[in-house]
Formats: sequence, C-alpha cells, structure tokens
Amino acid sequence: NGRFLDHPALYPGRIYVGNEDGHMFAFDYSGEILWSYKVNVGIFSTPTMVNNKLYFAGLDKNLYCLSKDGNFIWKYPTVGVVFSPYLVDSHGNQITKFGGLSKNIDISSGYIVFSSSDGHIHCLDLDGNLLWNVKTEKKLSGLSIVDGVIYSGCYTADFYAINLKDGFTKWKTPVKSYLTSNPVFHDGMVYFNCVENTVCAVDSTSGNAVWTFRTNGTLTSGPFLQGDVLYIGCWDSNMYAIDIKKKELSNGKRIYFHKA
Repeated sequence: NGRFLDHPALYPGRIYVGNEDGHMFAFDYSGEILWSYKVNVGIFSTPTMVNNKLYFAGLDKNLYCLSKDGNFIWKYPTVGVVFSPYLVDSHGNQITKFGGLSKNIDISSGYIVFSSSDGHIHCLDLDGNLLWNVKTEKKLSGLSIVDGVIYSGCYTADFYAINLKDGFTKWKTPVKSYLTSNPVFHDGMVYFNCVENTVCAVDSTSGNAVWTFRTNGTLTSGPFLQGDVLYIGCWDSNMYAIDIKKKELSNGKRIYFHKA
C-alpha cells in the first residue's frame, strides 16, 4: 500500500515506479508485478536505467542502485535528503535528470551528480564511488550540467558554477533571491528565475550578469527556451515570452492564460 509520489519510468517491456511506503516496483505492460524492492522510507524519485542498472533516491537519505531484476548492488548514504540526481556523460554534459529516459543508456563511463538537503553537492562514478563532495552555505536548487560545469542556485541567493572534475567553485554570483527551479544553458549564457520577480541572464565564463527582466509576480517554475525566446510562467497569472537577444518581451507582448 502507499501512494505513488513521482513519475514512472518506462523501458522496453517494463515500468519502474516507487511509492510512499518505500517500495520500488517493476511492472510489465499488463500491470503484473515482476518484483519489488523495499527501502526504509518513501521513494519520491523517478528512477533511471544506465548500463542495465536502476538508480533512484530514497527519502531515507540514500541513493540506490539495483540490477534490472531488482537485486541490490549498492547504496550511497548522505546526511541530507537526496535532491535531483543527474546522469552526466564522460564529456561532462548532462544526459538527463533521472526519469527523463525511455530506454537503457549504455555508456562506458560517466557521473552521477546530485545535491542534498544539508547543502552538499555530490559526484559519484557509476559504481557508487565518491569522487568528491562540497558544502555550500545552504541547499541548492535544480542543476544544469554543461561542458564540465555544474550550474545551480543556492538558498543564500547566490548562483554557483562548480567544476565537475574536482568540485572547485569556478565562480559565485549574488542574485536577487533564491531559486527553486533548474537553470537553462544556451550559447555561453545561463538563464534562470529568482523567486522574487526576476529573470536573470549570466555569462557562463565570468558569472557576470548580462541582463535582468522583472515580472509582476513570484517565479517558482523553471524557464523553457525555444530558439531565442525564453518562456516563463508566473504567479501573476501570465505566461511571459522574452526575446533573449533583445532583452525584452517577444513581439512586445505577454501571453495570457486564463486565471485559475
């Protein structure tokens, strides 16, 4: 028994999903349970499959690795609850946040990167060995990992660029307020929302702010970039479309949705 707290992951012939009483299930497409694996507390994490190994985070402050048939391989313990595990290839580029794949990925080497609620960011190899971890002043929001650099906002209202290779902080930039969503990387720039009404564009090399844009309400959802237009939903019941080249509203207009 127990509610399912996050998205299922679909792979050829199987569906993997965890629930609040701590079971990770494997179903076939007809709904028959193939196996289940029990952890200490709830699972609020969509799993992913890499090299026929299933990775997921438990609310018991562990990152788990099982075989595709549900056999325990390893777990990595942390002091805080695990947030947002990401799979990174050997070139230092994010393949996906966990749960974003629909097929088994087969790579010879790579990294698992995630933050935890105690303010640490961790980097493991695919066998669960710790490569490094570093402490930030408070917990981090979502991550974006590109060209060997991890970009993330901190609840101290700072934005970090951290080297994937060694965990060294490349730069840290103060921003208007804390972040709750993932940044977006494009063409040497990092775009992100601060909760207090501000969209920021930062140079990825120097950390210098290039421009900011003010909305009329709180921002908690993440930005989405299509072409040269950044789309952002806001608590003022507006959807904003910002031209990132002109640093202004696309076509001078906002896109309005019906209020709830």
